[in-house]
Amino acid sequence: MSTIIIGGSGFIGRNLIIALKKRGVKPVVVDLNSPSDPDLDYIKIDPGVSMKDVLCLKETDVVYHLAWTTT
Repeated sequence: MSTIIIGGSGFIGRNLIIALKKRGVKPVVVDLNSPSDPDLDYIKIDPGVSMKDVLCLKETDVVYHLAWTTT
């Protein structure tokens, strides 16, 4: 199953990655910061990039959107 986690480097994303890996899923992390697991595929994005452009890079079955900013 192809899975993308947008915001996968945060607290919730890191724990979601752990849970998915226990189920045999290797997600792709899309974030400004690289994930703590160097074995994961990682796409660094600029906040101005359209998610539509990112999702077109891979055929994706599941997307978890966990990204958030504070001002």
